[in-house]
Amino acid sequence: MGVRHVLLLVDPSHLDRCLRVLSQLELGEAASIRSALEEIGGTAVAAAQDEGWLEDVAEGATAETRAGIMNDVLDRAVGASEWDIDKGLGDAGLRRAIELVPALAPFAIFTNFRFDVEVDPATFAPEDSGLYGFFSASRLDACLPAVRRFDTREAARASLDDSAWTWGQRLTGRPARARESVVTWTDEVGWHAWTTMREAIVEATSRRWHLGLSMTV
Repeated sequence: MGVRHVLLLVDPSHLDRCLRVLSQLELGEAASIRSALEEIGGTAVAAAQDEGWLEDVAEGATAETRAGIMNDVLDRAVGASEWDIDKGLGDAGLRRAIELVPALAPFAIFTNFRFDVEVDPATFAPEDSGLYGFFSASRLDACLPAVRRFDTREAARASLDDSAWTWGQRLTGRPARARESVVTWTDEVGWHAWTTMREAIVEATSRRWHLGLSMTV
């Protein structure tokens, strides 16, 4: 079990169109949901053709569930491509390395949910699972030095400069914890997440598109 993370490649103009059309959507009828998705076009068309999902969405819509269901519709409509990083942002993956390896500090935007492109939580709020927000290409640019530097496990294992630790950091055992985090980073789960995130970030920044972060519990 645990939390599964997925990164979505999102065209900013397509996101704007999704938000504009879906903010006016009345849930309750599969036909109206299908019509909205077809109006959005692009990647939303595939969701419009999923009859079973459309019926489930329409039948589950109530005043209490509306925001969560709208989040699900947006999640299905918005992404051009996706990258599954599974549990790679957890303690068995990259989380500790992001906290302890200085060169990975920019990646804290992923673990701390520092989105700079957000959607109206009153309309598109995720429940336990769902689409939580988006990182712009400008926000992702800060991750590129590490993306370029750590292209192999060997480079990642050489990421720590022992001479850079302060006396206080050494006293609290931070260097040892950092070395342990690098072992986890370069292990199977962490390295899969890292290589997958590198690919997603390169694609988004080269296109100047967003990355969305979706989570499933």
